Amino acid sequence: MALTITFMAFFSIILAIRNPKNKYNLLFIMMVFGMTLSMFTIVSEIYKSSNYQVPSSFVYRGIEYNLFLFFSRLFRISLSNLQILRNVGIITYLTAIMLFANAFNKNVLTKNQSIKHKNILQYATLASYLVLYFIFYHPDTAFTIYLIANKLKIQGNYNLWISFITVLDIIMGILTFLYMIFPIAILIRNLLKNKISFFSEQLLGLALSISLLNTLFYFVFFTGAFRTSVQDVFDYAFWRYKLAVIVPISYATVLPLLSFVILLIILYITYKFKTDSMINWLKEKGIKKNLAF
Repeated sequence: MALTITFMAFFSIILAIRNPKNKYNLLFIMMVFGMTLSMFTIVSEIYKSSNYQVPSSFVYRGIEYNLFLFFSRLFRISLSNLQILRNVGIITYLTAIMLFANAFNKNVLTKNQSIKHKNILQYATLASYLVLYFIFYHPDTAFTIYLIANKLKIQGNYNLWISFITVLDIIMGILTFLYMIFPIAILIRNLLKNKISFFSEQLLGLALSISLLNTLFYFVFFTGAFRTSVQDVFDYAFWRYKLAVIVPISYATVLPLLSFVILLIILYITYKFKTDSMINWLKEKGIKKNLAF
């Protein structure tokens, strides 16, 4: 996982060097920064409560483990603050997703006022979800849920409260998934309506890049070992990852390679189809009339 953080840092540097003023590049950097920040909290929490093992057969074992020790000792942060920091990272990533859709809309949107009002409502809803996410997964909220659960034990409504919070947790995960699909849906919709082949390649490349990064993000934080455990809220009054005593080896072996391949594909798409120059191309060619939202 430490190598994954390192790969993401290099990815951001390359994008920044390529075109530091481009909106799409900056938003990709923002997405990667949010993911890296949240991943840093995973490394720190693993160091505090679990064993991190890298098989000796892997050639990069020494680099991975030494980087893991370096990142985990970089800052001494309490579990409560790690939880908040993780939420900030996730919200940063999701905010970049929303801004991605907004940046694209601004460059292709018509002057139709009804469309503008519709989009304002959409973005207000998306922004509200970010606030709700931060509040729901805040350590103070977990403690409140825990206190209410213990109070309801006496009244006999404990199981109902557990079911309610568990369902809310599932809904939040589903909404996050839908949230990440939003900009991809916009791009695909315009891809189907666009008649310019070169621009279609750029749309497809951008949609594929976001999809790959979203897949990595959702896999790490909303599935498997590092998904927040709602059961821990009822047991310990705290949102925690579903950490085992020993972290699954795949996170130390497969994840770095997977992230490297995904980031490499995104860089290739950026260079091949010049997706980071799409905004300028839109303005120069004046193709707003060919796109519809």
